[in-house]
Amino acid sequence: MCDERAILDVTENQGDESMNANKRFTRSTSTPMFALRFLTVALAVAFALKAHAAPTGGVVAAGSASISAQGGNTTVVQTTPGAVINWQGYSVGAAESVRYVQPSSSAVILNRVTSPNPSNIQGSISANGKVFLVNPNGILFGPNAQVNVGGMVASTLEISDANFMSGNYKFSGKSAATIVNQGTISTNKEGGYVALLGANVTNDGLIEARLGTVALAAGNAVTLDVAGDNLLNVTVDQGAVDALVRNGSMIKADGGQVILTARGAGSLLSNAVNNTGVIQAQSIQSQNGTIRLSAGPEAGVVTVGGVIDATGAGAGQTGGTVQVLGSTVQLVNANINASGDAGGGQVMVGGSLKGAGPLPNARRRWRAHCCLVRCRDRGRGDAECARWPRGWQWGVYRDIRKAAHADRHGQCEHVGAQGQDGCVVA
Repeated sequence: MCDERAILDVTENQGDESMNANKRFTRSTSTPMFALRFLTVALAVAFALKAHAAPTGGVVAAGSASISAQGGNTTVVQTTPGAVINWQGYSVGAAESVRYVQPSSSAVILNRVTSPNPSNIQGSISANGKVFLVNPNGILFGPNAQVNVGGMVASTLEISDANFMSGNYKFSGKSAATIVNQGTISTNKEGGYVALLGANVTNDGLIEARLGTVALAAGNAVTLDVAGDNLLNVTVDQGAVDALVRNGSMIKADGGQVILTARGAGSLLSNAVNNTGVIQAQSIQSQNGTIRLSAGPEAGVVTVGGVIDATGAGAGQTGGTVQVLGSTVQLVNANINASGDAGGGQVMVGGSLKGAGPLPNARRRWRAHCCLVRCRDRGRGDAECARWPRGWQWGVYRDIRKAAHADRHGQCEHVGAQGQDGCVVA
């Protein structure tokens, strides 16, 4: 039996099956794998970081920029497309701000911390372009942090000046320090990106990038590449011991993509991707959203609870794509929705249809408990859902009523005439 107190309570407007950021949800009262360890790490970082004054000791190492400060307000004026500043310390107090004035929205600036001090962001960071913050000692965006930029990369992995200035965004390092967001990080232009990179990455706040990319990536080496469609490609090139990515709050990238990925350093089940919050990438006009949670096919564990929303609820919209991939996949109190008004989307859990590729297949048996997966198509019956290695029906459905399957641990809303749900759930 499912404990009703532990099931997500998703409030839907009558006549509209899409989920949105304003819906209330109750998190699971159970403790998913690694949850206590995540909480311990996050709290340890939060208490260890001391409140510092505004950024100090800035020296321009590449490109051209000027730094001025008045009280707790720091202004950086960048005059070249790329620039690098080495700081002795980079923290922002609750009443402080850092403002970047850049030559264009495509301009990018790297802020590197050279001292052993972690970064504690409690105030405001704003920019009309893209801002990179690299600190191998750890980065905390506190509950009152407000980051409003064209693009943001926060990393405990390092990058060379030469690679940065040439647009070769290859990050590497062996820092075990944590990146934690408890505040609000958002892009102020469509197609922007937010990427948090390190061995341990946690979001307990709000991250938003409309028509862009939100990426949380864990490993010892990560490459970022801006694709032709302006979306960010993220590759974890080298794993890290106990690599962890966790979302416990809200991530939004409507019309874009959300990527949570981790890669471990060995063959043991030591790397994990966990979601207990809300991940939303709803369709915008004809632009579908994509949500991908991946811990790698070799030894990674993906645990999905909370809400995964890739719906296309507007008139004529189709649902997006959801991929949940790992050596072991667990669904616990999960609500996954790729419904669409004009056509259902794709939900792939543990691999492709019938395990035939191209997605990597889960190797180990996984469990699902109190879960709901929906690919509502509202009339066309062309939703695709797959679970691998076993247990689900799969395919391109024309009569979902015949294909739907649910056991005592799950639910599946069946299809009727004029399209109800095209979905399968374990």
